[in-house]
Amino acid sequence: MARLRIGPAAQPLSDSSAAGAERLSVGRPAAFWAGHPSGAATVGAPTTRTDPSADPSARVVVDSAALTQLLDGTTELVCAADADGWITYVNRAWRETLGYSAAEAAGLRLDDVVAPEHRACYASTAARRLAEGEAVDDLEAVLLTRDGRRIVCRGRAEPVMAGTPEARRCVGTRAYYRELAAQHEAEVRGARLLAMHDASADLVGTAAPDGRIEYLNAAGRRTLGLADDADVTTLRAATFLPPATLERLTVEGLPTAARDGRWTGDGAVLGADGVETPVSMVVVAHPSLRPGEPPHFSAVLRDVSERRRAERRSADQAAVLEMIAAGKAMPEVLAAVARLVEREAPGARCAVLRLDGDGRRLRHGAAPSLPDAFTAAVDGLVVGPGACTCGAAAFHRLPVVTEDIATDARWAPFRDAALAAGLRACWATPLLAPDGAVLGTFAVYRGAPGRPSDAHAPLIGAATHLLGIALERARAEQALVRGARYVRALIEHASDLMAVVDTDGVYRYVSPAHHRHLAYAPTALIGRDALALVHPDDAARVAAAFAEARATSGRTARVQYRFRHGDGSWRTLSSVGTNLLDDPAVAGVVVNSVDVTEQQALEAQLRQAQRMEAVGRLAGGVAHDINNLLTIISANTEFALRALPDVSPARPDLTAVAGAAARAAGLTRQLLNFSRRQVLRPEAVDLNAVVEDVARLLHRTLGADVALATDLAPGLGPVQADRGQLEQVLMNLVVNARDAMPAGGTITVTTGRERVDGRDAARRPGLSAGRYVALRVRDTGLGMDAATQAQIFEPFFTTKDLGQGTGLGLATVYDIAMQSGGHVYVDSAPGAGSTFTVLLPGGGAAVPPPPFAAADAELAVECGAVQGGAARGTILLVEDEAPIRGFVRRILDRGGYHVLEAGDGRAALRVAAAYQGPLHLVLTDVAMPEAGGEALLAGLRERRPSTRALLMSGYSVAAVARQGALAEGVGLLQKPFTADELLRAVREALGG
Repeated sequence: MARLRIGPAAQPLSDSSAAGAERLSVGRPAAFWAGHPSGAATVGAPTTRTDPSADPSARVVVDSAALTQLLDGTTELVCAADADGWITYVNRAWRETLGYSAAEAAGLRLDDVVAPEHRACYASTAARRLAEGEAVDDLEAVLLTRDGRRIVCRGRAEPVMAGTPEARRCVGTRAYYRELAAQHEAEVRGARLLAMHDASADLVGTAAPDGRIEYLNAAGRRTLGLADDADVTTLRAATFLPPATLERLTVEGLPTAARDGRWTGDGAVLGADGVETPVSMVVVAHPSLRPGEPPHFSAVLRDVSERRRAERRSADQAAVLEMIAAGKAMPEVLAAVARLVEREAPGARCAVLRLDGDGRRLRHGAAPSLPDAFTAAVDGLVVGPGACTCGAAAFHRLPVVTEDIATDARWAPFRDAALAAGLRACWATPLLAPDGAVLGTFAVYRGAPGRPSDAHAPLIGAATHLLGIALERARAEQALVRGARYVRALIEHASDLMAVVDTDGVYRYVSPAHHRHLAYAPTALIGRDALALVHPDDAARVAAAFAEARATSGRTARVQYRFRHGDGSWRTLSSVGTNLLDDPAVAGVVVNSVDVTEQQALEAQLRQAQRMEAVGRLAGGVAHDINNLLTIISANTEFALRALPDVSPARPDLTAVAGAAARAAGLTRQLLNFSRRQVLRPEAVDLNAVVEDVARLLHRTLGADVALATDLAPGLGPVQADRGQLEQVLMNLVVNARDAMPAGGTITVTTGRERVDGRDAARRPGLSAGRYVALRVRDTGLGMDAATQAQIFEPFFTTKDLGQGTGLGLATVYDIAMQSGGHVYVDSAPGAGSTFTVLLPGGGAAVPPPPFAAADAELAVECGAVQGGAARGTILLVEDEAPIRGFVRRILDRGGYHVLEAGDGRAALRVAAAYQGPLHLVLTDVAMPEAGGEALLAGLRERRPSTRALLMSGYSVAAVARQGALAEGVGLLQKPFTADELLRAVREALGG
């Protein structure tokens, strides 16, 4: 639609022939008509009176009241402006529409009420024509209201001319506008509706009562095969309707729409090529404005071809899913999916390949339309990037397309078979499980080269989805079968005892472990009361636990009890019962039991070991303190004995004190042995030789009423043990046997080989299966009951009267045997004597030691031969116990040494720093307040690296070594010691 827009007026409104003519005023309608060549008659104004003698440009005399009433009565927007564009008149419709009062309008120019973008157009077109005296019709303008709204208007503009006929000019403008809002909106709505119809994918059209097409949108033209510029008004609707649809519309559709205003139904339309397209139809009747005339009809037809195909596809997919749910054979399901695609894509032939168990090859799954020769050729295809289309798709886990099998190098091994089957193109898609695992491939073959179109994508996608569901279900079922077998294998080979007991407490399932651990075949227990084999003292607790578990679904209960073994013995079971009565797959209480008989024994052994360790720590500490005291007692007794003459009456008393101190020192050595603070030095020892040496010594001490016999196995071979500790073991066992025979008897010591199997090891916690050398000490004494045997190796446990035993002898035997990698146990019964068996590991070559008794004799001679003062030097003596420090100094002084004293490590460092002479030896205790022996030696090494060191301690070598004080070249003198032992140790430390 062409538009002319109003712009600013540049022409003067005043009459140039009448100098000083007054300006026209708003509200004066006479001014509106001034100079109009045709007067008020143009708008139907009252007849004007003109002075015939006046100049033609003179003002027209107008009945002002009548003109005002006329202009204010019209709905048009009427205004006038002078040549400068100032508004000189507006009527009521103008004021009400634009929202200005008459006074406000008097101060406005046309520019003020015209949209800015329209002013330039007016200046270049309308203003020029008006200046030439030409009126402008069909003038469209956008006016601005007082509140800024925009109003679209259309009207006419006329020039106001003045002057003589020969020199007329435009002195103003008159304009008449009509608001086009309603008309414009209707036109816009109509245009939008047409645009919407043309954009619609549905066929939209209208027809006259006689069936002649009046309108057809773009989709309708495409559906019917008509050109975009075809004149559809010359066509009839019946031409494009199949007979069945035409009949249905004639009989049902059009009469119903005419009666009810609307009809919906299904049908079809015929394209120009004769192909039918199924459609859904909505027909609407439009009654005629003339009574008695038949209505016009509009129709909206929607192409439902894709919907029909989707419905058919959905039905086919549902059928496949039903086959999967019903557990149909997998080849049947796969073939159904292949046929579904072949029906939807004419000319396609489909195949499904499944990945085999090893994940390396693709096996034939289904190919209903392919020749057997081809499917056999590709069966077993190896997955790989160059293995045809399917093998590559499985390898890359992505769709792969072969446009032409005849030229694709990947098809070289199978090209002949494919071409013989009439196959030229292959599109393969991997079939993936939800976890991303490859299940197989789906292939679409075509008889001509090419690529899949966009229409194939959803079809192939739906097929691969169905195939993935089917193969994943098959994989899940196989996994379930494997899982069931796996679980059954676990249960059947588990060491735990598993059983299912019903609500009545009767066995319904028993695992094979019952046979291995309890010697009951599962079939022998099924159907029996589960409490029948429970120890009577434990039956009530087990029944209560079972009732607790049975009370609530999912509840668990724990209980430990004794259960009758198949051999009649009792085994301790720890059971957990879980209520699965509501689970139809179980319908019982699941009882999981563990045989804890050996575990209880091990726990008891651990508790015993912990008690022994605690006692050992106590014993070691006590032995250290006693050794310090014994050192003082022994040294001072020795000083006193040396000072007394042989005939002194005090000598026997002091000799008794020295003997008591020696016996006490032996007791502390046993305490240190028991506390494991003595380090064993295992070597290859001839056990028979040890027995013979000890037996010779013991024959003289056992008494006349006790006989000692030996039975030694020849060729026994050596054992790995500490010889001194082994002698201690044998002596303790023989002495213990003697004490067990108060009326006398026979002690028999035997040696031999012994093989320990798994069953024997299980009966004796701490003993490992293997080959051992056995040392047995058997007596004919009183024997022991089971309670005594259970405690016989505990420290400080004794059956002797108060004051007759320490309770450490057998504890020491146990400790040495266990430290040596062996074991010790006792077999006894009341009145039948006792047999103690020590098992020791064998191996190595025996080292012949000096005779047992000779070692002590040689040591005594050596100690007695030491003469005080045989060596000279300066010794720093460090000892926190003042009595010990004093007695050691006396010995060193008598030995001819220069002695410096200190009470702890820090004081010793100060003494050493202050002393300017050579310091030959540091003789220091290990454990002291402030700085100990280790810290002292570390400090001296920096200041006096040549000074030698000798440690004193009431602890064992092992304990001192653990503290880190025994560096290389540092000796240890164990308390208590004699003067001779001290002087000999000092001489050896100084290298004398």
